[in-house]
Amino acid sequence: MAISINPTSSVTESVKTENSAASVKSASMDSLNSARMEGAIEKFEGLFLSMMIKQLRETDSGGGLFTGEGSDTYGGLFDTFMGDHLAESSDTGIEQLFRSPAAMRQLEEHVNPQLAAERRSKGIEGYRNEQFRSGAVAAPTLP
Repeated sequence: MAISINPTSSVTESVKTENSAASVKSASMDSLNSARMEGAIEKFEGLFLSMMIKQLRETDSGGGLFTGEGSDTYGGLFDTFMGDHLAESSDTGIEQLFRSPAAMRQLEEHVNPQLAAERRSKGIEGYRNEQFRSGAVAAPTLP
């Protein structure tokens, strides 16, 4: 163990170590959140597609794929499997929909309602200013 004569060097090294540890932790949290988001999007996509397949299967007027007593059970398993398989293997565009700026903004506002209120009030204020500039609204009079 080395002992430093300069008292500030150990403090600076400690701060550098803490900052690098915080940045590594932040990066790992971002990757964890990204992995969670990927999983959630894929699960939603699979659920959505399985519901579509179920509706398509129910429109069949014939005997269908599965006949007999267990047709509902086998049909449900088939719908789930096909939905998950299609979600993994094909590009339906649902992922791009969830990654759009509008969807991300809605997610941020859902997590932080105060942010939504601030954005709304700024939007209303901007609208009123534009209406005033264009002459559509008379200038407010003071009592």
